[in-house]
Amino acid sequence: SDSSSRGGVPPTVIEGNNVGVALDTFAMGGIIRSGNVLSGVLAKTSGVKIGGMGAGAGNSIGANVGSGIKIEGPAAQMIEVMGNMVGGIRDSSGQILPGGNGGDGVNVGGGAGNKIGGNVAAAANMIVNNAGNGVTVTGASATDNEVHGNLIGTTTATIPDDFPLGAATTGNGQDGIVVRDAPRPQIGRADTSYRNVVAHNAGNG
Repeated sequence: SDSSSRGGVPPTVIEGNNVGVALDTFAMGGIIRSGNVLSGVLAKTSGVKIGGMGAGAGNSIGANVGSGIKIEGPAAQMIEVMGNMVGGIRDSSGQILPGGNGGDGVNVGGGAGNKIGGNVAAAANMIVNNAGNGVTVTGASATDNEVHGNLIGTTTATIPDDFPLGAATTGNGQDGIVVRDAPRPQIGRADTSYRNVVAHNAGNG
């Protein structure tokens, strides 16, 4: 089943967790993949905060059969997703160990006014290695969702970087960002602090 939270009285805060992945301290920095059968984090109510900008607030979410983070249904509004590693985990030296989810990195299906990332570095989600799209926003009720300042398919804001196109170590298996039938999305802004960096994905950016 999905690992984390269907609701509660807002705000529900989900931060600092390893969901589906953990560091194997006995294997000198190896990765343990113990993914959940569905999504890593499922939010179906309003006001949920997944991750955050403070030290240690981000979640590492990987190796789940479904999407890393799934925001589902019209009641799932005004949710913030910030500072998470979706598709891997960072070891003690800062190296990223890949542990992609089987679906999308972040999937917003029907919820309105949700924020994925932000315009400061600490708010960025790193969304890599997932078998589906990096971010999907879909549904007629999924209005006014924002996707800002994220690293999608890449671990660095500098392009070109050290990885070839579609690199297995970073790129998502389909598209970087997909918006389908969702009114008034905002994907980045003219202000470069809101810019997403989308690279190395196997499909479209």
